[in-house]
Amino acid sequence: MRPRCSSPSRAQSARRDASPEHLFPTPASAKPSSPFEVRVQLTPVIRIEVRDASEHLPSVMAPRTDAERGRGLRIVNELASSWGVEPELGGKVVWFSL
Repeated sequence: MRPRCSSPSRAQSARRDASPEHLFPTPASAKPSSPFEVRVQLTPVIRIEVRDASEHLPSVMAPRTDAERGRGLRIVNELASSWGVEPELGGKVVWFSL
């Protein structure tokens, strides 16, 4: 679905606001250390996969209240119907279904 706007400047703003950076804000210090790929499948369920070149397997954490990181999988664990990590040659895929 494309945003409908009455002016070009509003259309640019709507596209920018719908970008992944605006949907998933992160602290400036949380820049990814390696390239990653996001894949979204919409049928039969919503499944989102994030593939990267790191072999580090993530885990659900209990960060301190002032920590800038460590809440991602905790949020996924609460909201997703299922999720997992699949190690691959040269990296991994973290996925969740809604």
